[in-house]
Amino acid sequence: LWQKEKECLNPLNDDIDRYFNSVQTRKVSKDSMIMFRKNQYSVNPKYIGKTVEIKLSPTNKSIKIYYMGVEIRSHNLTDKQFNYNEDDYKAILKTDLFKDRSEDELNKYMSENLKAYDCL
Repeated sequence: LWQKEKECLNPLNDDIDRYFNSVQTRKVSKDSMIMFRKNQYSVNPKYIGKTVEIKLSPTNKSIKIYYMGVEIRSHNLTDKQFNYNEDDYKAILKTDLFKDRSEDELNKYMSENLKAYDCL
């Protein structure tokens, strides 16, 4: 049966390699996030607009994000839509909305909102 079936098969498209390549690139969004497998992962806002590399761990359970060959963030892969690192989230808030707020106000806001994101 295999001999007969393989006559009907077409060769794979050359672009298929990018789906299995362990290094992928993404442009950091204005929200300071990158998209990976339909979920978003944070990086420091100073990388907004820059292209970063994503390397999947050998266990497929985490990613490392690199800019110009230097690791800038790592995240465990989750089913959550939004995955924030606390340092990134704090830096994002300090760039605009909370630039004049105290550390305590910022930490309280972060804690409440990160819990809300976990529920999405």
